[in-house]
Order: sequence, then structure tokens, then C-alpha cells
Amino acid sequence: MKPLLLCAVIFLSIPGSATISQVQSTANWSCSGTSCAQPFASKPATGNLIAVWTFWQSSGAFTASVADTLCPAPCASYLSAVGPTLQASASTPTTAQIFYFKNLQNLHNLSDTVTVTFAGTGTISAAGVVIVEYSGADQNYPLDSVSAGYSTGGNATSLLDSGAVAPANSNLLVFAGGISDGGAANAGTGFTSIQSHNFSSGMAITEQNSSAITGNNVLQRATACLGPPPLPCPTTPTGNWVMQMAIFRDASWTVAGGGWNPVRVGQIRKANEFPGSDIGAQINAAYADGPSTGVHIEVAAGSYNFLTPISFNSPGKPAYLECDPGVQGNILNPNATTRLIFTGASGTGGWPTHSVCESE
Repeated sequence: MKPLLLCAVIFLSIPGSATISQVQSTANWSCSGTSCAQPFASKPATGNLIAVWTFWQSSGAFTASVADTLCPAPCASYLSAVGPTLQASASTPTTAQIFYFKNLQNLHNLSDTVTVTFAGTGTISAAGVVIVEYSGADQNYPLDSVSAGYSTGGNATSLLDSGAVAPANSNLLVFAGGISDGGAANAGTGFTSIQSHNFSSGMAITEQNSSAITGNNVLQRATACLGPPPLPCPTTPTGNWVMQMAIFRDASWTVAGGGWNPVRVGQIRKANEFPGSDIGAQINAAYADGPSTGVHIEVAAGSYNFLTPISFNSPGKPAYLECDPGVQGNILNPNATTRLIFTGASGTGGWPTHSVCESE
């Protein structure tokens, strides 16, 4: 069987107006067998987003699943954003997929290794994985929109193109990956390279969008070129390719001084997504922002010493304080508890001097 030259591409767009920021990224381009593992260089932080792009070259049909040290297999927290997308026209069929893990919980500050596991029939001859940690992404519903494109039989081209989408939100990060059996990848229009990697079966490149996404419903697409710069792509070389894109929105905590983009909906507010000198001030800000019909305020697990009295004093506006939302399923700390310890002077009102808020 003719070997397939792999050419992998990742696009990362960090808009200047958003607070989504790349914390770290790393890759394993030489996986073999039915799994592909790669550790983060630094310990990922609680609340962050993990994006994963993986590809595999196989003689049969396979599916992929993702787990990590903090959430061993089977891990339901890694969700598929787009794919698996098959490039059947390549000399050896190649498949790619994007996964993500929202609102990571690393309460014990542990190191983390991400592992992709492949299940199916036949043989996987090559595979790879890129893992990226982001801060500032929406912790509840980070995924905005996705797309995928691929060349068809007899239609190899020099341009990889995910196809366009119109995001519903603004302040976005574009995460995309592509792979081709021909050429050497270069940054697409509007993207600049941040790192590249040559390996025995091809060349990989990671890139960052060079212009900000300033509003919603502005068409977005991820592209790469199989020829040398400058763009537009030359007509040769060409290759059979697949390109995928996932767009993530930023967290509501990016706002300051009133109103945010995107606009919050519903009654749920996360206290640590609000500005404030301590958790008391953050809870008060979350309460003030909530609708007049009532506010459901979530407080992550931990022990908080605070000086600002917590006050839910708007007439007719109830508040429900929930501790440790989502932590109950965390195998590392299934009985996590939030402790709120008021350190202010007695008689100031607000929260009791010492209080323990139990998990639901």
C-alpha cells in the first residue's frame, strides 16, 4: 500500500477584543497502535477549556474517544465538536475529529495527560493529536459553530478550506485542523504561524489568526495552503485533504462596567465570573446582574475568606445559592464543599460569620 504523506494543520484565532487566551499547547505526531497520548507541560487550571484535534490513518473503520488523567476513560466530559470526517480519496483513508472539554476541574492541581483511544477493525498506520488549553472561554456553552470540508475523488487542490459559518456570538476563538496527502502546509490568509513540526510522514503547522473577530454573524472559515507563500495558493502542489473548524465563544466574565457580549440568558450566574475584591463582592455582583424574577448563583468548591457582606436585598427578587455545581461527579473530590467564612466586623449584616454550604 502506498504510504500517505501527512500534512497537518491547526488554526487558532485569538481575537483582540476577547479574553480567550492560549495557555499552552503541545502535540504528538508519531502515535502508533490504538491510542495516542500527550501530556501537558504545565498543570491545566480549573475553569479552562481543553481543545483536542486528532487524526488517524487506517485500513478499516475506527472511532475515537478522549480521556485524560483528570477524567479517565470512559470520560463523558470530552465532547465531539466536529467529525469524525473521512478523507476517502487519499491513498490511505484518513479521518480527523475535534473534541473539547469545557470548564475543566483540577481542584488538586495535578499534572494531566490527554489520551485518544481508537476502536475499530483493521490497522491504524499513523495517528496524531494536538492538545491546547485556553483560559477565558464560556464555561457553560462554549461551542458556537462548526464546519468541515474535504476534497473529493479526482479533485485534489492546493487549498484546504473548512467552509464558512456565521457565528451567533462575538468575541470568538477559531480552532481548526486539516490534513492532506500532498504538499507542505503554510498559513492561510489571515493566519500566521506560531510553530511547525516536521516528521517522517509529513509536516505539521500551528497557526494563529492575525485579525480579530469583532462581531457576530461575520462569516468565518479556516484555510491552509499546500504551496509556499505568498498567498493566494499556487496551483501546485495539490493534495487530498480534510479541514475542520470549531468556533468557541468567550466567557461572560469578560464584561466590566455593565452589560456583556454575548448577552446572558436565564437565571444562572457563576460567582467567580464576576469582578470583585472577594467572593462576597462577586456574589453580590452576580445577584445584581440577575433578572428581577430571581437568580441562581453558583459558587465553585473551595474555602473563601471574605470581607464584603453578602446581601440579597432587592424586594421581590429571590436568590438561590448553589455550592460546588458540577463537582459531585469529579472522581478526585466527590464530596467537595464550599466554605464561606465572613471576616468582617459583627453587626454588619449579610452572611453569617462562619457558614458551610453543602453540595446538592
